[in-house]
Amino acid sequence: IFKYALITEETEEELGELQTLWALFYDHLSEMTAYLEERGYTVELQTNRRPASSSDSGGDSRPDDDSDSDRRQIRVNEEYINRIMDNIVSNIEKYADKSMPVKTEVVYTEEYGGLAFQNGTACDARDRRKTEGSTNIGLHNVEKMMKKMNGYVRIEQTERTFEILLMFPWI
Repeated sequence: IFKYALITEETEEELGELQTLWALFYDHLSEMTAYLEERGYTVELQTNRRPASSSDSGGDSRPDDDSDSDRRQIRVNEEYINRIMDNIVSNIEKYADKSMPVKTEVVYTEEYGGLAFQNGTACDARDRRKTEGSTNIGLHNVEKMMKKMNGYVRIEQTERTFEILLMFPWI
């Protein structure tokens, strides 16, 4: 269990086959949505295209349907993806405000593709006490796993919101 809990810099992991973002994450997002909705959360899923470059001021260029029309591919470690998704869902259950939607976005940029998750944070005193003892080891492990997959994670937290962005390089 301890080996599962910690990711070390020395651990060498194989990356799987090339897949599109949608092919890789569709089942994960469907399962996460069903699981959280069963527990009283509202989940909103968006598929957005971010501007290809900083000079492109275009906004959402979402495909007409929910399929993945972007054929670019990424390579990941499937075990790491399962662990990362488990951590995100676990953190939502522990710390998210059920009165605010959990927003999930499939993100496409010129060099990277990935997922963004945003949720409101619980604001009553009892819920805030849950975060005070947190060591953030789960998020530290997410950062290490993303690095081992040549990706990156960005975490932004305010008093009322938490957002995590997972980005993988196009291959």
